[in-house]
This record gives sequence, C-alpha cells and structure tokens, in this order.
Amino acid sequence: MKKLSILLSALLLQGVVHANDYDYELSGLLGANFSEPSFSIENQLLLGAEMQFNNLSFAGIAPELSLLYSFPSDYRRVAGEDTSLMRLGVNGVYDFEKMNSAIPFLKAGLGYQFVDNEQDGNTDGVFLDLGVGAKIDIMENLAFKLEGLYLVKYRNEQHYESKADNNFLAMAGLTYRFGYNAPAKIVEEEKSVIPAATMAAPVAVAAVAAPKDSDNDGVIDANDKCANTPAGLSVNSDGCMLDNDNDGVANSKDECPNTHSWATVNSAGCAVKMSVNILYPFDSDSISDAQRPKVTEFATFLKKEPYNVEIIGHADSSGPAAYNKKLSLKRAESLSQALISDGIEADRLSTIGKGEEDPIATNETEEGRSENRRIEIMLIDPK
Repeated sequence: MKKLSILLSALLLQGVVHANDYDYELSGLLGANFSEPSFSIENQLLLGAEMQFNNLSFAGIAPELSLLYSFPSDYRRVAGEDTSLMRLGVNGVYDFEKMNSAIPFLKAGLGYQFVDNEQDGNTDGVFLDLGVGAKIDIMENLAFKLEGLYLVKYRNEQHYESKADNNFLAMAGLTYRFGYNAPAKIVEEEKSVIPAATMAAPVAVAAVAAPKDSDNDGVIDANDKCANTPAGLSVNSDGCMLDNDNDGVANSKDECPNTHSWATVNSAGCAVKMSVNILYPFDSDSISDAQRPKVTEFATFLKKEPYNVEIIGHADSSGPAAYNKKLSLKRAESLSQALISDGIEADRLSTIGKGEEDPIATNETEEGRSENRRIEIMLIDPK
C-alpha cells in the first residue's frame, strides 16, 4: 500500500499564549496572617514575593521559592512584647487548564520560620504549607493573583494546648511572566518543481535583439498567453502550465495525477513524507476550541477520500520516558476521538504513541521541546 504523509496545520498554534510558555513567574503579594485564637501572636499584615520556575517543571508541577514577611505584632500573653516573622518556603505548584481568563492552581511544600523575638514558646523552626489560588489574566504576561495558604508548625511548649501552630494567610497581588520562548512556527517545505525547458541559445545576429521572455518560461512574450508564470514550471506552447491537480508539476511529468491538495509532493508529483511540528501545551493532550474547526475540515476531507489514517503522537523528553509514551498516545487518541465525533469510522483510524523516541529538535531548549510535542498524520491508500 502506498503511504501518503500529510500535515494538519490547523492544530499547530493555539489562539492565546499559555502561562507555561513562560519560563518564570514573579509575584508580589500583600495580605494578612490570621493566627488560630489560642496562638500567642496577634494577627499580622504581611508582604510576600514568590518566584515560579516553569522551565524546571516535572509532570506539570513547577518549583516555587517564596519569601513571606509578617510585620511586628503584639504577643497576646506577654505584656509589652511584639515580634515579626520571616518565612522562606519551597513549594511545588500545579497550574490547571485555563477557565475563561483564570488559571486555578494548587501548591504544597515546606519552609523555615524565623521569629525575631522568641517569646511564649514561639521559636524558629520548620513549617509545612498547603495553598490554593488563581491567576486572572490582565494582559498577556501580567495577571492578578489571589492565594490562600495554610501553614502548620510544631510547637514544643508544655502549657500550650496543641503541639501545632496553625496559621492561615490570605494574599492578593500581581504576577509578571517573563522568559517567553515562542513555540516554533511551522516551516512548510516548498513543492519541488520540474525545471522549465531549456531554451536554445539564440544565434547572435548583428543588430538584431533576442526576443523578450519576461517570465523566463521559454515562451517569448509575443506568444505568451499566460504572462508571469512562476519560474521553473513546465508550460505548453502558449506559455501556460499544464497541471490538472494543481500540485505544481506539469501533467506530462506527473507520475501521481490527482494528488490532493492536503499532500506535499516531490518533483514527480507524488506525495512525500514530511516530519512536521504539531505543538501541544506542556503535559497536555487536549485539542482546544480554536483547533476544532480545522479538525472538522480534515474530517470533511476524509469523508470524500477513501484513505485510512495512521495518527502518530510524539512528546518531548521532560519527565520519565514511560510517562511520555503514554502522553504521546493520548495525544494521538484525542485526535482520533475528535475525528470519530465528526463522523469518521473508527476502523479507518489507528493510533501510535512514540513518546520521546523520535525527536526532530533538541530537547535542551524550550523551543526544541515545543517542536518535539507534535503529531504526524499518515494517509494510507487502501488499494
């Protein structure tokens, strides 16, 4: 069976920039530290700074460094004493899919608390935290951030009714995204063409100018009925190209007539394999609403043509190879299901997940990894 390789250019670029396309997110926050009622420090105002490293994410979880400063507040049980708190934390942040203009997130981690004035059992020590929040887009690389964070710290103080200090932090501020690496654009391979017939060298005749051929198609302007024919195409005696299937190859040289416009052809007019980037968001197999019309367009093509389809999913090298293998198969299956929902018979479709096995670019850069998150579409002639 003859295999025809094509590309679905519609699935390449999403309509909006995703937060995870930026390497870094820097947040400045203002809020309040609410202590449990029996905690010996009054509630405090706080300032915070958080730095999220999307370029170091693993399985969708990005590391984050945080610095939280609580302004001095009175001790409840020690007259005339107050203290400030400084907390340094390391968290893992998981960003969910965007809902309208908001990106919900979960985070968890640990850190170390520094107490400026240790009183009433309040000492330096390690804490654990768990948080939720959302980043609401203001513009492409700026968002409004809301965050709630629960902190718990061991307290070794015999008169205290609990062995844990519990705090809830409510914060709001701005997130600035930077270090954006634009996904690599699709580079379409130009169609190969048959060189124009070599025009015989004119015989030099004294005082006689050679006939003019403005478009260099081998037919002089006086006889050319198709002016400005693209260079390199075969033409007839009237200077017009003979190409019934519009593949850029003249009929007389076309070994594969009636090639469909979805295919890219070689100099003989036959489809050739092309490895083309079909980009996906990091750690995702979903097809966006912006991509759906093009999937439907491809389904319409398959309803008119008898080809079977082999869908091959690929992934970059981020994360374990076994995980990437499953993710690439899910990407292929998501396109298969989309085609089935548009009326294509399931027995005409097959899927393969190759994971990170066949990269077409380096996995050392975000641009290269974006190119490797792709799908290849093969049309198979059932004859």
